[in-house]
Amino acid sequence: MTSPEQASALDRHSPSAAITGGVTPPADTELLGLVTIAAHFFVEDLNIESIRQIKVTYETGDLRPRLARYHRDVDAAFRGWNGAWLDPRFRAFDITGFLPTIAVPILALQGADDPYGTDEQLHVFAANVTAPIATRLIPGAKHSPHLEAKDTTLAAITDFIADLQAGFPT
Repeated sequence: MTSPEQASALDRHSPSAAITGGVTPPADTELLGLVTIAAHFFVEDLNIESIRQIKVTYETGDLRPRLARYHRDVDAAFRGWNGAWLDPRFRAFDITGFLPTIAVPILALQGADDPYGTDEQLHVFAANVTAPIATRLIPGAKHSPHLEAKDTTLAAITDFIADLQAGFPT
């Protein structure tokens, strides 16, 4: 068993939250748990409609300058993401078959008002993993509960980490 200083919990948001099942921690650490925020495991009609709408906001609103603070080539970053989701071939995206490979306890969080996914993402996640999982729908939050409901989200993550340290109830 590794020491607490070497142990870790992994926290991911949105698409990267969905692909963390294939992440391997460094050899000198032990991954104790996984926190996902607004993960997408399959495409829903709501995803596509919201991504169509955000394209208009990007082209006509203040989204582009806001994103430019974080991306050197904001147009390439946005169009790459937006174009991938709106490509008709992307409708086949479904990684639920990989969920049983996750072998650590999971906390799955999603905003109750997420415009990019429904709580069906949480239900499918819980139904397809073999590891212990706790799901939380965060009231008053959209796609980024860690920003929109900071206190609630932080409390859920803090409690999860405490549970991990105590041996996580199965």
